[in-house]
Amino acid sequence: MRILKNFFVIMLTCLCCIFMSGCWDKVEIDRKIFVLGVGVDAGKDIKKEDIIKSSPLQFPKTEEEMKRLKVTYSFPDLKKIKEATAETESITVDAYSLSAANNEVNSISSRTLYMGHSKLLLFGSELFQYKDTVKEIIDYIERHPAFSRNIYVLVCDGKAEQYIKFKPTIEKNIEAYVIGLIDNNEKNGIIQGLTLNEFLLNLSGNGSSMMPMISMDKENNEIKIAKTAIVKDYKIIGELSKEDMNTLQIMKGKMQGGNRVIIYKKHPMDYIIDGSERKIKFAKKNDKMVFNINIKLEGRIDSHGMNMNLLSKDEVENIEKGFDKVIKDQCQRFIEVSKEKYKSDFIGLKEYVKKYHPKDFKEVEDNWDEAFVNSIININVESDIRRIGVTR
Repeated sequence: MRILKNFFVIMLTCLCCIFMSGCWDKVEIDRKIFVLGVGVDAGKDIKKEDIIKSSPLQFPKTEEEMKRLKVTYSFPDLKKIKEATAETESITVDAYSLSAANNEVNSISSRTLYMGHSKLLLFGSELFQYKDTVKEIIDYIERHPAFSRNIYVLVCDGKAEQYIKFKPTIEKNIEAYVIGLIDNNEKNGIIQGLTLNEFLLNLSGNGSSMMPMISMDKENNEIKIAKTAIVKDYKIIGELSKEDMNTLQIMKGKMQGGNRVIIYKKHPMDYIIDGSERKIKFAKKNDKMVFNINIKLEGRIDSHGMNMNLLSKDEVENIEKGFDKVIKDQCQRFIEVSKEKYKSDFIGLKEYVKKYHPKDFKEVEDNWDEAFVNSIININVESDIRRIGVTR
C-alpha cells in the first residue's frame, strides 16, 4: 500500500511539471534581433549627471531629457545572408541608462533584442571619465542574465559607435574581425583577451582591470590592438604598450608566443618563446613582503649571424645568459613602473598571497596597495634554448 501511495505521489508530481510549466517569455525566432556587438559611449548630456545627484525628487522629471549614454547595437542583416554569413547593420539610440536603451530599441523596432549570441562589448574611452556612470553600467550588466559571460570586453580609442559600424576588408562583420585580432595577438603575447566574466571578477575583487584597447587607422582602413588600458576604480589611469604586455605575460607565466631580441657579437638574434612557467616564493622581512619570482622560458633561435657555432654548448649558454639579463631588466623596469607610477599589482601577487598565505594576507588586506609598493620583488630568469633551426 505504501509503495502504491509513493507511486501516485511521483506520478502527480511529474504531471504537475508537465502541464503546469511553460515558456513565459516566448518570442518567435523571426521576431528577434540577434545582437552581435554592443558599443557604449558617453552621451551628449553625460556632463549633466550632477543634476540627478542634487535633485530632491524621487522621480526626476529630467530623466527623458538626460541622454547620458549613446548605445549602438550591431546585428546581422538576414536579408543579405550569403554562404552562412551575413553583413551587419546597426541601430544607435540615446538613453539615460543601458536598460532604457534596450527599451528604446524595442520601441522603435518591429523585433525584440536578443543578447544570447553577443560576441563583443565595446566601451568608448571618454566614458571612463565618469566613474558613477560606469558603475551603473557594470551593475546593470552584472545583474542582467541575457549577457553571456564569455563575450570579449574592449575599450575603444575614441567612440565605440564608429568601431561597431566599421566594415572590415577581410571579414563581413566587425565582431569576427576583432575576435580574430584577439586570438592572433594572444598567441604573440601582445595582449590578453578579457571576457566579461573576468572583467566583472577583477572589478569586484581588487577594483581594477586591464582592458585591451583598439584603435583605428582610417587611412589604411584598419583596426589594431596596439595597447592595453589600465582601469582602476572605474577610471582609466594609464596605458601599457605591446612591449609592456609582453613582459607582463612573461611575469605571469602565461607567455605562449612572442619573441625577444638581443645583440650578440654585433648581430641581432631572435629568441622565439614557446612557453613559460612561473614560481613564487614568499617571505616577510622587517615587516615587508618579499617575493622571489622564478621564471623559466623555453623556445628556439629564429635568426642569428652566419658565423656562429650554435652546436657549441658554451656558445648556447652565453646566448641564454644574454637573454636572461635582457628579460630580467625588462621585468624589473615593469615592476618599478607598477609601483611608482600606478601603485597597482598587475602580476597577481595579491591573489597568490591570499590563496597560499591567508594569515599574512589578513594583515595587509585593507592597505594592499601600500604594502605592494613597499614590498621587495626579486626576479630570476632562466631561458632554455631547445632548438637552433633545421639546417644545423
